[in-house]
Amino acid sequence: MTAHELLIRLRALNARIFVEQGRLRVVEPAPKTLDDETWDQLQRHKEELRRVLQNAARTKRQIPISRVQRPPEIPLSFAQQRLWFLAQMEGVSEVYHMPQSLRLHGELDRSSLKRALDRIVYRHEALRTTFHSVNGQPIQCVHASGDGFALQEHDLSASAEPETELKLLARHEARIPFDLESGPLMRGRLIGMAVQEHVLLITMHHIVSDGWSLGVFIRELSSLYHAYHNGGEDPLPPLDIQYADYAIWQQQRLNGEELQQEREYWRRALEGAPASLDLPTDRPRPVLQSFDGNFLPIQLDASLTRELKILAHRNEMTLYMLVAAAWAIVLSRLSGQEEVVIGTVSANRARPELEGLIGFFVNTLGCGWKFPEDCRVAAKRKSANPGHTGAPGIALRANRGNHQAAAESGTDADLSGNAGLAEQQPGNSKVYRVKAGTGAGFLHSGQVRSYARPP
Repeated sequence: MTAHELLIRLRALNARIFVEQGRLRVVEPAPKTLDDETWDQLQRHKEELRRVLQNAARTKRQIPISRVQRPPEIPLSFAQQRLWFLAQMEGVSEVYHMPQSLRLHGELDRSSLKRALDRIVYRHEALRTTFHSVNGQPIQCVHASGDGFALQEHDLSASAEPETELKLLARHEARIPFDLESGPLMRGRLIGMAVQEHVLLITMHHIVSDGWSLGVFIRELSSLYHAYHNGGEDPLPPLDIQYADYAIWQQQRLNGEELQQEREYWRRALEGAPASLDLPTDRPRPVLQSFDGNFLPIQLDASLTRELKILAHRNEMTLYMLVAAAWAIVLSRLSGQEEVVIGTVSANRARPELEGLIGFFVNTLGCGWKFPEDCRVAAKRKSANPGHTGAPGIALRANRGNHQAAAESGTDADLSGNAGLAEQQPGNSKVYRVKAGTGAGFLHSGQVRSYARPP
């Protein structure tokens, strides 16, 4: 049982759990409500539960985000500033396109689909925002909903090779440049494959969206389509805030001395980190990146995944941290470096009011992994002896403080990537050279997957 599952069980039993004077307290609604197994799990996850509850209390004490009167010039969030800066470099903006493909099966109600797409654009200001430079400083402009969602239609039903043409069209669509000043920064194409089969290509620019936002978009599209198709109205609850409110709140919260303290935290966290990762098979990096990379998918079978989960539980770590530790050990061995920095993706949506927004919140934290010589020796022993399970545990203990501090510091995650931004070169990442993530990530050009099945 994980700590999250344990919290769910306690809530179901109406048991109170809280932190008082630094100690974890549990109050039963009646004597013997909790069985021995639950008490054992509480003891096992005591420290993790205490940290989770303290973080939740800290978040509640923070300044709330609310709708505000918009200034004439709306600032960008820190994440948008970072991406806007990179987008000024030739050939870089296209790298931050986010293509998504939905294969729609069944009889399609085009009117309901278009109405649902228009409603999402109206609902989320980020999707009708453009970016301009005033005296060298970027600002964002929120526009009226206007004509709604820009949707083009294509018919491939008569094609001899519709799937081949679809891949070519998807690849072309994903690469068409966006104009950050003119917009719109989301577009779509509806492609007819057969009478009851269509593909909806959606492309967004990363400056107004992220991976979490894609999930929000798909859920809202499905809810709105079904409601409109069945003769109903918009079933979605109104949004309390918009992305511009978040950007203004962030800029107001972090200014002056507080901003300097936050930057200083990340400077200390990354102090002494290696400027490069010297892998034996790597090549010299060009001044300007071509971004002509490729994917090397690796799948772990069910049996190995179960064993990894057991090992992670034994070492009191998540599966992600276990895999990241193993990856860091491999990189340390290959490079011969005692410390490596791996980019770790953070959703950056700890506040509940941000969960339902479409916008650019995600950030990649540069997390340092230090491996003294005895750690690397333990890793080598692990590779020679499959029965030995010490190396990942050593890796975790060696780095728990670094990653826990990043997760619990309360500092703004965006600032980790903004430090030294003006010195960044288009061919290199200033903070990290290797990134660790989970899931399939964004679809690359030409890839189509089925996500929705409207009736």
